Amino acid sequence: MLKHREKILEILAKSLESDVEQLNGIDDNYDLSLIGLTSVIAIEIIVYLENEFDIFIDEEDLFTDNVNTLGKIDELIAKYTEEGVKING
Repeated sequence: MLKHREKILEILAKSLESDVEQLNGIDDNYDLSLIGLTSVIAIEIIVYLENEFDIFIDEEDLFTDNVNTLGKIDELIAKYTEEGVKING
């Protein structure tokens, strides 16, 4: 189970205009583009992540491919928090 799964689902529900309950059954590796993820929504998700986790995501990571599964979103969070290599402060 992903460490930040619940928070990620809340962010996805806002961005995809869906309910957390509807998204809860999604596998960690499910391609979110199949349920409406676009490049515009990906940027929105990244902004939500930055605000929620008090992080700044580098330009090199601002790609839809970095947020197209729950697992990748969790990895991105880990990368920019104390769990990962980069600590922003």
